[in-house]
Amino acid sequence: ARAAAGPTPAMPGATGANVQLMQATKKARRIHVGNLPVGIGLTAQALKDFVASTMTQLSLTVKPDVPIIDSFLSQEGKFGFLEFRTMTEANNALALTGIELMGRSIRMSRPADYLPLTSDVLAQCEGSGILGTPGDAGVAQVILSSTVPDVDTSKATEVVVIKHMLSDTELGDDAECKEIAQDTIDKCQEDFGKVSCLVIVRPGREGVDANMVGQVFVQFTTTEEAIKAAQGLNRVKFDDRVVATDFATKAIMEQLKLAFADQLA
Repeated sequence: ARAAAGPTPAMPGATGANVQLMQATKKARRIHVGNLPVGIGLTAQALKDFVASTMTQLSLTVKPDVPIIDSFLSQEGKFGFLEFRTMTEANNALALTGIELMGRSIRMSRPADYLPLTSDVLAQCEGSGILGTPGDAGVAQVILSSTVPDVDTSKATEVVVIKHMLSDTELGDDAECKEIAQDTIDKCQEDFGKVSCLVIVRPGREGVDANMVGQVFVQFTTTEEAIKAAQGLNRVKFDDRVVATDFATKAIMEQLKLAFADQLA
């Protein structure tokens, strides 16, 4: 296993300014990989190669070459960390949760020390290739919505999860979040059905799964309305992002209502 300490490896051709930005954004580009198979010779390099090739096959990368710049495996081999070259590819890697590696279903999640970037750092990253958003250095302007899967209605509930709708900057802005929440409620009630509750999962709330940060949970009065909304919003483009939708249990929604009671006031 590679040593965990040390500076962030620089991308090929990186300038001094980019090297500093890579270090500043490291915690936002790292992904924790858990439930790894042990005792069968898995190495940090093999983990990196597996995730990189799988992401390429599933069109989860945003530009050519390997999306992972560094990898680490714990001494006992039960978990590891992967550092991605772009924030977008780190986000995309979360979709691999549950994929099988050497007979084990691995878990991809945000590390415990995950921190979303401040608006100042995000602004500095524009055009650097670190964000990985359309039009960023080395990234095409076109977003391929074909990479967003169809909605699985077999697990439909009254609660729709909207992913990739908010940027890190918007998540950190109270006024932006309130405006987006109201606009989403208005849009959903106009096109799909009555909304009984909406919660935006913002960072820094104790007891909330870090993988949910940035997601919008919308509860409708019926499952039929929720299915209509999930299908209607899936693959819709918001700014430079393509939305993906899913469903959540009402129990999860109740937990989020308690955690973000201030949004319901």
